[in-house]
Amino acid sequence: MRFCVAFLAATLSTAIAADSASAQRTAPAVSSATAFKMAQACIAYARAHNGAVNVSIYNERGELVHFQRMDGAPPQGPSFSSGPQYGGDPFLNGPGPVVAIPDTSPVDAVPVVINGVTVGSAQAAGMGDEGDRACAKAAADAAQAGP
Repeated sequence: MRFCVAFLAATLSTAIAADSASAQRTAPAVSSATAFKMAQACIAYARAHNGAVNVSIYNERGELVHFQRMDGAPPQGPSFSSGPQYGGDPFLNGPGPVVAIPDTSPVDAVPVVINGVTVGSAQAAGMGDEGDRACAKAAADAAQAGP
């Protein structure tokens, strides 16, 4: 009888763990293919408006997933916050916890929403504030359009 109870408990805990693991995998995320498609949409917008931009695509934790610079874009890289998404400045007090904290997207980035879930952000630089925001919005819209 003890063996049956132990076996049942082990089977049940394995089923619960497998169910929660599959739920984690089905959550939307910014894949490398999606990030590339987003960057291409932003670049197409910039070309259509005679501009040149640097495009940065970030995941939900504010980590850079994709960066692309058009020929003629200003020589600047992606903007990084100095670690607030990890709990502080890693040079002063260590990296801190690795957790997703709301509002960790880069400054002036446009949120990327897939299936009602914010999964990252897009940022463009090189066409002025209004053009950069419109370009980043084109990238975010490309992610929402699906594969």
